[in-house]
Amino acid sequence: MRVFRMWKALLPRCTWQYAAYSKRYLSSIQRSETRIKFDGTSDTLQSVPSKELWRSWLVYQMFNSRYLVENSEEILAFIQKRLPATLFTKLIKSTIYGQFVGGEDIDELHVVIERMKRRGVLPILDYAVEEDVPKNDQGATSDSGSALLDGPVSSSEGVVIRPMELRKTSARPHFYTNEDECDKNVQNFLSCIKMAADTSEANSAFAAIKVTALGKPEFLLQFAEVLTNVRKSFLKLCAKPDTVDASALDHTKLVITSNDLHGWLVTHGIDCSLVTAEQIYNEMDSDKNNHVDILDWVEYFRPDRDANDIIKRLRAKSGETFYFNLSPASKGLLQNMTARAHHLAKYASDLGVRIMVDAEQTYYQAGIRHVAVNMLMPVYNYEMPGIVYNTIQCYLKNALTVCREDIALARRYNFHYGVKLVRGAYLEQERSRAVSMGYEDPIHPTKEATDNCYHKAISYLIEEVSKSDKCNVMVASHNEESVRHAVKEMTKYGISTKDGRITFGQLYGMYDHISLMLGQHGYKVYKYLPYGPVKEVLPYLIRRANENSGVLARARSYQKLLSTELKRRYLKFADQ
Repeated sequence: MRVFRMWKALLPRCTWQYAAYSKRYLSSIQRSETRIKFDGTSDTLQSVPSKELWRSWLVYQMFNSRYLVENSEEILAFIQKRLPATLFTKLIKSTIYGQFVGGEDIDELHVVIERMKRRGVLPILDYAVEEDVPKNDQGATSDSGSALLDGPVSSSEGVVIRPMELRKTSARPHFYTNEDECDKNVQNFLSCIKMAADTSEANSAFAAIKVTALGKPEFLLQFAEVLTNVRKSFLKLCAKPDTVDASALDHTKLVITSNDLHGWLVTHGIDCSLVTAEQIYNEMDSDKNNHVDILDWVEYFRPDRDANDIIKRLRAKSGETFYFNLSPASKGLLQNMTARAHHLAKYASDLGVRIMVDAEQTYYQAGIRHVAVNMLMPVYNYEMPGIVYNTIQCYLKNALTVCREDIALARRYNFHYGVKLVRGAYLEQERSRAVSMGYEDPIHPTKEATDNCYHKAISYLIEEVSKSDKCNVMVASHNEESVRHAVKEMTKYGISTKDGRITFGQLYGMYDHISLMLGQHGYKVYKYLPYGPVKEVLPYLIRRANENSGVLARARSYQKLLSTELKRRYLKFADQ
């Protein structure tokens, strides 16, 4: 009884102290939010050396010239021919290379990374490798197209694929030639992971990889096609639209019955009884909740596993083209690609380095997502922090659908979900390809629609972080409003700036005032930091110039900050 009275007396005091602590904690978060402003220089650019400011100002002025950007490759080639190699290298390193690239080797990287850390910014090391289908393969039939699938090829948009569609620029000056080249790419990525481990603390180090460098890009395109066919068949069975503009639908809530499955099997050439269909239905029900949803369907028909008897017997009905099975020729390519991906993830896991799987063109994305989310995350993301992060492009109309399905999959199989949210970098190319090939544009029609999708995805994922300790989000944006929105959502759910599950990211050399402001206020912020010899990185720089010219040219507020800070320094010096 005495103990009871003592606790009764202490309880109000403990409750009051806890309430006071909570109030102070939330107040500190709110104060942090109110301090995130991007309209001044005192807390951001004053720490940047004048040499860096002048270089940034010059590069941003160059990007204001559409002529210079559109003809950058020819201009650089012209200059390179007329200058000695050493002088050309110095010129490039003092301008665009120095602005967007961390260095040529680990010694130069160390200098840049230490400077970034002093400003509260961490690196994501990026060995810039991208592969695409070469121009001279257009129309090739030797080991491409239908040879990779058990049947003719159709695009994920329902039209005939011309898999040799080529982007205008590539981050490396060569294309896929054989599997040995992919093995060399793996060695480059392993070196990148090792550098990340050597230059950053364990569990805060990041290295970026690209799936197109791990296998034949043309095969990855066909792999993505099969995965898309699997998803579309389920949506069609549910009598739901399979258009890319279906973001309002939550596909994870759709289910089919055993009768639905029986009718579908019969329609597609498998004469079976209701009892047999019920048995197949129970096999599909992976979580044994007496329902088959899109996650069950995709898992059952995933092409990276040995084809079951059902897949082998499926036939397309009249007027329909779909294929769930890969040919023997393509299975070897798939095994090689996944083995390389697992090798990288295992090595990164052993060193405490997280890997960021970069997004690429839409026609690869289903395959890239499957490798990252369905293959790697269930294996390597059981421990905190998640080793593997995927990338979602929010300029795509299906971005929110992808978010929901990925979260549902992570919940079902109990792994940590890691995702980087970006807007997207291939807008013009994606739109021109959709027009030329006659399928629905996968990109949101307006910038406002993309912004809205991006903010919805931020809100959805940060809410998930507040509910679960198994969600990790990187808000990768140069947009000030998007950063403010993420900070506001963190405040809304009482998530501390020191919570490592929510981080921010920008490209090295772009919008430094955002990165510096976030770092100074305790948020975890990263910069994508490419590296490599000047000659090999030039194609990467040209691609970045084309992709980000509009973003940089529109960065009026940041250019004004640069000019204001330079004037403050030099006018002050002139007055003395």
